[in-house]
Amino acid sequence: MPLFIYVLEPIVSRPQKEPIVPQHLKYLEQLAAENKLVFSGPFSDRSGGLVCIQADSIEEARTIANDDPFIVNKVDRIVLLKEWCGTIQKIALDYLVEKK
Repeated sequence: MPLFIYVLEPIVSRPQKEPIVPQHLKYLEQLAAENKLVFSGPFSDRSGGLVCIQADSIEEARTIANDDPFIVNKVDRIVLLKEWCGTIQKIALDYLVEKK
């Protein structure tokens, strides 16, 4: 199944966005339960975040991205949605495991 990434950028202040964070995290958990979420997380400077998903098509990926509560509630915007052909190297996997 193809991989897609979408990059989120805030369009409101952090205090305005904070009430939506639990909904966003629950949505990501739902995607993980459906085996659609590959990885996700905020940028260290809090300027947004990146979500990598599995989807059958760019249209399905767009639907998934647009259903994100950050988008539905208009606290973030999608600045990039692209199919990703990357590979995850062992060093990245080791890093992610250590972070947990």
